[in-house]
Amino acid sequence: MRRLLLITVLALPALCSAQGPAVSDSAWGYSFAIPEGWLLQNKDAEGAMLAHEKVAGIILVVPVTHKSYAKMQAQMETALITEGMNMKLVGKTKVVRKGLLAGIYEGVFQNQQARGRIVGSFSSEAQRGCYVMGITTVSEFTEALSRAADAVARTVRY
Repeated sequence: MRRLLLITVLALPALCSAQGPAVSDSAWGYSFAIPEGWLLQNKDAEGAMLAHEKVAGIILVVPVTHKSYAKMQAQMETALITEGMNMKLVGKTKVVRKGLLAGIYEGVFQNQQARGRIVGSFSSEAQRGCYVMGITTVSEFTEALSRAADAVARTVRY
């Protein structure tokens, strides 16, 4: 009985974080797994977009253009600005683990007021990185979207 309980306890984290198929592109230099319940909506050389039937928002996974963790960190501690996006950090970034930095951002995304959890992932060995961005409108932002972005970021492999 004790052995069965131990096996169940050890297997529980794996069951709770079930992941779907891996997504990759040679232009990115990394891969990631799709969290359970999320679907790949679009994938090209510029990144990937995931959506969920019940969770408001999208998850974007896009390559980092910087060649160092320090430069990615400096960018994340100010604002993330690209065509169609101007998201500023609310509060401070937090180191999730080695190579993973996260924060909550607010601003404009596709001409709408938006809020999101953005996780920067960087491999110093590969000199590559990506941003995992769980973004939605300010009023629809939820912990479920944040957790999904974190789940994607934890599966990134270079």
